[in-house]
Amino acid sequence: MAVVSQQELVERVWGRDATVWTGADEDKWLGWLDEPKRMQERIGELDEFAGDARTRFQTFVLLGMGG
Repeated sequence: MAVVSQQELVERVWGRDATVWTGADEDKWLGWLDEPKRMQERIGELDEFAGDARTRFQTFVLLGMGG
């Protein structure tokens, strides 16, 4: 098995290269790669929410998906 650099691996993931995993049907569940763009389009809504939340909450918990 060939050694892959971190940079190459990242490029392959962003290129939706299913062979990074098994090469089966992973390309069907890589929609999360589009999420940064989708969220950027909603930045105004997110800023408004953040401003409102600062006045309503004292504690925040940030959850994310690991990978």
